[in-house]
Order: sequence, then C-alpha cells, then structure tokens
Amino acid sequence: MMLIFAFSCNYENPQITNQEKEAGLSKTSSKNKFQNPSNSEVSDSIVAISDERGNLIFLTKKTQEGFEEMYWVQMNENKAINITDEMFMGHINREEQKLLVFSDNSLAYFFAFDEDVVQEQPDGIIAEKCYGISKQYGLFRLTTNYFENVSNIFDILVSVPFSDLPLSEYGSELDCTSGGPGATECSVDSSIASVATGCSVSCSDGFYACCDSSTSVCKCVEDAESCGDLSTPIVMVPQPYDPDEPLGPEEPDDPTIIYEAEIHNDCIRITFSAIGCDGDTWKTKLLGGNISESNPPRRMLRLSVENEEDCDNTVTKTMTYDISNLQIEEKNEIYLNIVDWNESLLYEY
Repeated sequence: MMLIFAFSCNYENPQITNQEKEAGLSKTSSKNKFQNPSNSEVSDSIVAISDERGNLIFLTKKTQEGFEEMYWVQMNENKAINITDEMFMGHINREEQKLLVFSDNSLAYFFAFDEDVVQEQPDGIIAEKCYGISKQYGLFRLTTNYFENVSNIFDILVSVPFSDLPLSEYGSELDCTSGGPGATECSVDSSIASVATGCSVSCSDGFYACCDSSTSVCKCVEDAESCGDLSTPIVMVPQPYDPDEPLGPEEPDDPTIIYEAEIHNDCIRITFSAIGCDGDTWKTKLLGGNISESNPPRRMLRLSVENEEDCDNTVTKTMTYDISNLQIEEKNEIYLNIVDWNESLLYEY
C-alpha cells in the first residue's frame, strides 16, 4: 500500500517558534540546533508520498506543468509513515546528513543518518533514521491521484524531460558518472529538452552515492562489502545443534511467515509477514545456535518476533542481519538452516 501524507493542520508544536521557522531552524537538543537557512524552501504546496520499499519523497515548487524539485529520503524497507492529508504549506531544510520538513502549522518531520541524533529530537518532532537524502530538480509529474496498492512511488512519478517515462523505468540501472563505490556524496547537473535537471545525494555508512548524469538520478546504493548501519548482529544461543529441538525456547516466538531469505556477503536478509497494525513496535532477533559435526558444518537460526500489536493487518517487513560472527576458524563455509524456511543457505567467507 502507498501512503500519501502531510502535516495535520490542527497540531501545535511548542518546540518550534515562528522566529525559528523564519530563520530555517529546528531544535535538535537542549545544546544545539540544526541550522541550514540557505537551503530553506517555502512552497505554495508540498506533496509527501511514501511507499512500502522505504522510499519517501517531498515534491515542491508546484507549477502548472508539475513540480520542479523533489527531495528523496531512503529508509529501511517497508518503513512507511501514515499521515492523512495530501498537501500542505511548509519549509524544507536540508543539511548533509539531515532533512527537516515542517508545515506552517509547526508539525515537523526530521530524518538523519545518526541514530543518536534521531533520539535527541524533542517531543513534537517525528524523527526517523534514514540512509540516504537526495535533492532532484527538473520537472516531475504524478500520473494518478489513486494510490492504493501501489508499492513503488516511482511507478507513478514521471520526469517530463524524459518523455514522461516513469522514474522506475529509466532510473533503475544507474551509470555512476559521479560517485560510485567508496563515495558518500555526489552531484550532477545537465540540461535535457531545454529543462535544467540535476541532483545531489548524501549516504550513510554501508551505502555509496551514485549520480547518473544521463538520467539526472542520484541515489544511495547498498555497498556489497558491508551490511550497512541498518543491520543487526546475530544473537548467539549456547544450544547444541538439533533440528528437532526448539532454538532459544525462552525467546519470543509469535507467529510469522518467512517469504524470502538470502545471503549477500556477510549479511542475511529475511522478508517475513505477521498480523499486526504497522509492525513499528515489533521486536525482532535472529538467534544462532551451535554448529553441527557435519562437513561442511551447519548452524540453526531462528527469527524471533515479539508482536503485541492488536490489529488485523498483514504486515510485511524485511530485516538485515550481520552474520559475520557465525564464521568458524579454519573453515570457509557453513550451511545455515532457518526454522520455518525450507532451504539451506550456504554462507561462504
């Protein structure tokens, strides 16, 4: 499901004063402020859309032809924020690793790479961790006003200079003419069909910045050599290998269905679903037991989910775990068997 959201018009946030808004400021703690007035934009309207893939965009500078600017926040998969309205008037402040969006009615959203910075935000600011923040400019247009059951924002967002092709068509495979592996920032500028286009992006650890001048798309790409800072380590359980015995019986075991499990370098990515509200309060762990005596050795894993949400929605999430602590000395491979997943995964290192 795709969610369109904006800021409520009847919410007053005492943490942000009118003077601060005019200066392009927001409080981030009692001792410091996030300040970037040179990037503060005031728009007649801002449209905000999120999808189930962790993409979140803010379209600004609306004209009769479309929107001239787009801010793109890349978050962990299946992270969506549900707000009710489609459009609002407000400001956008962008700093290298932070983005603040607030309405003229003072409700604010704040995105940052650093979890500590996110946690510092005062009451009234809705703060989320992200791994990529980019600004794209050109001319963008939404192809529909109906957003139910659309999983990818960029299927319904077109770039007018590119013959109205959806962004998902021409921006899926990028040629990193700027940036590339090892880069945390990049930018490009060009002109297509007499329309000035370009973009810039900043990325957190575990991702590299990729900017394609031929498509004017800038995004963060997961670094193949790293799980990224959104991953979680395995929780080891000192229990002998036995497929017939429950692994970590003292840990939560609320019902889930695993749809996909794959290994990429030292990471394992698991996609699963459960019944709940939105999954934001779920507590998950990936448990690892002791190894078998086979050759190559095997190790049991179990996805532990604590779910206390009282709703009837089917919620799907994807979690990434760092499996480097499963390596065995003097071995270079191990099979991983996940409880309730019928395929053995070979981890080579």
